[in-house]
Amino acid sequence: MSSKYIVLAKMSRRIFAAIIDLLIMLIFSFIIFFPCGLYNAVLDQDSYDKNLSQLRDIYASTGLYIEFGDAMVNIASIQDFEASKPDELNHFTYEYEDEKYEIYLVDAITNFYLSKGNESGILSETYSLDVIKRDLFLIRDSEENSTSNIKDLYLDEADNKYKISFFDSEDANAIKLTSDTLNNILVEINNSISSNKSISNLLHQNDMIMVYSVLYLIPVTFGVSIILYLIIPLLAPTGETIGKFIFGLGVLSEDGYSLKRIYLIPRFLGFYLVDFLLGIVSFGVVFVISYMMFCFTKKRRAVEDYFGKSVVIDKKQSSWFKNKDEEEQIKMYDGDVLL
Repeated sequence: MSSKYIVLAKMSRRIFAAIIDLLIMLIFSFIIFFPCGLYNAVLDQDSYDKNLSQLRDIYASTGLYIEFGDAMVNIASIQDFEASKPDELNHFTYEYEDEKYEIYLVDAITNFYLSKGNESGILSETYSLDVIKRDLFLIRDSEENSTSNIKDLYLDEADNKYKISFFDSEDANAIKLTSDTLNNILVEINNSISSNKSISNLLHQNDMIMVYSVLYLIPVTFGVSIILYLIIPLLAPTGETIGKFIFGLGVLSEDGYSLKRIYLIPRFLGFYLVDFLLGIVSFGVVFVISYMMFCFTKKRRAVEDYFGKSVVIDKKQSSWFKNKDEEEQIKMYDGDVLL
C-alpha cells in the first residue's frame, strides 16, 4: 500500500449494522434480566403480593368477581348478553378447567347496590330497592311506559336470589333491550370500580414496583453494551462492532488514519447516552436525528462519531495508514503521491 483512499460507509449498510448491534444488545440484556432471574431478584415481591391480595379482597367483596386461579374475573365478562336467553340473564352456569360456577347476575348487581358496594368501599351512596328498580333497571308500571322490557325486579324466596321478569320473553328486540339495560348497569359499576381511590392506589403502587424493577434493566444493558460496543471494538482491528463486521465496515479517525483506542471510549459513551438512552426517552427521535446527520455532514458522521472524532468506512474499498508518520515513510520510499 503506497496511497490512501477512504470510501465512507453507505447509510443503508451503517443503519443495518446499527440495527443488528442494537438487537444483539437487547436480546442478551433481556435474557440476562428475565429468563436468568434477575428481574425476580430485584422485584419487591412481598409488597406486590400484599397489594394484589388487597385488590382481590376488594374485588371479591363486590360480589361481581370470581377467582379463577390467580385471576379475579368480572362475571359480566364471561357472559355474551347479545346471545343470552332471558332466563340466562338471571342465572347461567360457567365452566372453567372442569369447574362449574353458578352465576346469578341480577342478584349480584342488586346486592352490589344494596350493600356490597358500600362494604367494599366502592359506593358511598346507599340505594333502596325502589331506587334500583326505577333508576337502574328502568322498571315502569306498564309495558307502554317501559324502555327496558324488564317487568319487575323481585326476591325469589325459593332460592333467596333477586331476579327480573319480562314483559316479552320471546321477541329478539325485547331481549336485546334487556341485555342493553344490564350492560349499561355493568358499565356504570365498572366505572365506579375503576375510579375507586383504593383500587387505583393499589394498582398504581404495583405498576411502580414493576417500573422500578425494570429500571434495573438499564445497568444490565450498560454492562452488555460495554462488551458489544467497547470491548469487542477495542479487540477488533478497526474498532468495528459485530454489526459493522458483518457489513464490512470499520472505524477510523476523522482524518482517515487508524483510530486511537482511547477514542473508542467517548465514542461508546456518545452512542449509549445519546443514541440509546435519549433515543428511548424520545421514542426513537434522537436516534433518527443522529443518523439523519449522516446525510447532511461532509464526512457522514453521526453523534457518536463526533464524540469519538471518528468516521465509519467501507473497509473493502478503502486503504489507509496507521498514522501520518507511517504514511510519510511509505511516500519517502516509493515516491507515490497521496490521493
